[in-house]
Amino acid sequence: MLDKETLAKLKPYLETIKPMTAVFDQYYVKRLHGTHVKKGKNKRDLAEQVQADIQAFKKTVDRVVVIWCGSTEIFLEPDGRSSVH
Repeated sequence: MLDKETLAKLKPYLETIKPMTAVFDQYYVKRLHGTHVKKGKNKRDLAEQVQADIQAFKKTVDRVVVIWCGSTEIFLEPDGRSSVH
């Protein structure tokens, strides 16, 4: 959290930042509507796009810190089909 004074000082710089497109699936997040989102054939394609974004960005900086800013998704009951354990 930034206090109002610090945020006001940073505002000119923050306004220059262009966010990358995100991966968004309305199935999992019912009350949000993504507008700046990636398009892809499937989830693997979308994941590969995110990986490519990170790799391209890494070439422009000395160090990268990634912060997860995703929303909490819906709860899914296990159905035995998942290969993740």
